[in-house]
Amino acid sequence: MICMMITAILTLFMKAKVGSTLFNHFGWIHLFSILTIWTVPTAIIAVRKGNIKSHKRKMILLYVGAIVIAGAFTLMPVRYLHRGALMADGHVSGHNLICGLHGWDYRIDTGVSEYNNEERLHKFTSSVQDGNVYVDADEIDEYVKINP
Repeated sequence: MICMMITAILTLFMKAKVGSTLFNHFGWIHLFSILTIWTVPTAIIAVRKGNIKSHKRKMILLYVGAIVIAGAFTLMPVRYLHRGALMADGHVSGHNLICGLHGWDYRIDTGVSEYNNEERLHKFTSSVQDGNVYVDADEIDEYVKINP
């Protein structure tokens, strides 16, 4: 539990890079750090007082909240280069395409992330006709076969 507490405290110093933030720093994922910082000491106090039921509830809460749920959000595939996220749900701001799910930004002309230049979205051949954007369906099908 000491390692969990240390990790939870350290994560409070890590700026959220995905989604909306509070004070331009804290994201939703930080709530699980706070859960851990609150649950660990109160669970220790409960077991020292002999309140095993309370201790058990807190440990289950900690496991489900801070490990299972937070782990799922942190490690889910859509957090990595938008696999599974629809960039069509985003919007254009200046020279960038902004992801509607994460708020990440990518240069329209190159697909390179403004945040991390090593991240790059695949760029499909496209054309604009009568105000509509068209993409070659065969090219998309080929991409999906290679990148399931």
